[in-house]
Amino acid sequence: MYGLKELAYTAAGLHAEEAIEPLIQLAEVRLQDPEAAVMALSVFKTNKIVQDGLFKVWIYQERFEKYVAMIMNVLSSVEPQNYPQYLKRFFEVKEKHTHYFQEEPVLRELVRVVGVENINARLLQLPAEQRVKLSSFTN
Repeated sequence: MYGLKELAYTAAGLHAEEAIEPLIQLAEVRLQDPEAAVMALSVFKTNKIVQDGLFKVWIYQERFEKYVAMIMNVLSSVEPQNYPQYLKRFFEVKEKHTHYFQEEPVLRELVRVVGVENINARLLQLPAEQRVKLSSFTN
């Protein structure tokens, strides 16, 4: 039996943008499994409905805090110029839930999806402590 994630990957593989709305509806029904919803819809991360209507909302919702690193990296891969605001949210959640994340792999992935040049171009937008942590992965 296929789940939401498999349906989304199939739709993405077929470039079936018309499947986004039904997938969103399924994701909303299955929000008891937010990880599946985030993973499934991340394949459509460049779609404005998915970005603006879901990920940019979910990153600030408490029920998605456990997945904020994944959402941060999805959004940052599409909008690298906005990574500082998403990183700020990641650190807010990390401070609140110290056991949710392993910081090193999350920050390495952020640098990978955003690119060293984009990271360095916006480092000064970050608080000093975050700047130091992130810059250790850009050298």
